[in-house]
Amino acid sequence: MAPQQLASAVVTTTSPYTGPRVDSVEEVIERLDEIQHYAEAHELRGQHDGVACFSYLYHRITTRVLEGIASGRFDDGEFVRLLDVVFANRYWTPSGRASYRRSTCPTPGRCSSNAGRTPTSPGSSSPQPG
Repeated sequence: MAPQQLASAVVTTTSPYTGPRVDSVEEVIERLDEIQHYAEAHELRGQHDGVACFSYLYHRITTRVLEGIASGRFDDGEFVRLLDVVFANRYWTPSGRASYRRSTCPTPGRCSSNAGRTPTSPGSSSPQPG
């Protein structure tokens, strides 16, 4: 490819980190599989990446939850199904944002320097009751 063609080439990579909300446990399992494989292929540490490892574990647990729902193991399978889907959507919302702005994630030192401080509301310097 000529240099002028390289300058205009567009590379698009979709990321499962920022995919749409899921509506079923089966979709949770599918997304976890996508995230694990994506992290293994695109993150610096490959299969040893923290996201890849966590996604593998989360996938195994969620698969067992789905099996438990199907077998009637839970007294209220519909509640467990809903809990699983709501939890997954809550988990992915901040992780998707962080995947694009890793520099804004706090470092361990920054977290510990804020330990013990009372949180304030945005735009306010006075502590909020907690």
